Amino acid sequence: MAFLDNFGKKMSQVAQTAMEKSKDLAENAKLNLAIAAEEREIEKAYKQMGEWYFNNYGDNCDPSQAETTAKIKASLAKIEELRAQLDAEDGTPAAEKTGKTCPTCGEKVEEDSKFCPACGAQLQK
Repeated sequence: MAFLDNFGKKMSQVAQTAMEKSKDLAENAKLNLAIAAEEREIEKAYKQMGEWYFNNYGDNCDPSQAETTAKIKASLAKIEELRAQLDAEDGTPAAEKTGKTCPTCGEKVEEDSKFCPACGAQLQK
């Protein structure tokens, strides 16, 4: 019977250890999720800061940022070219196809726009 008593105690200890490990893993998962959420907030802030810098200093940026600024300008030009191609296909400007307008200034904006190109207001989804 001593064998069964010891076996029962060992099983209880193993179960207790497994439960503690599970709690530790759950706590680590919560902390990792909190870290990831904060990293996403930092990324959003970096993006906003970059957009602000480009909008305010894009034409007279720091020489260390000239290449990045040129890439952004090239992409913006390509987007305008592609939109013009879309407009040429049916004669309707892309912004007018959606019917979405900026609640701040009333300017027509594209459906997927996050900011109004006219006034810079943040748009609702």
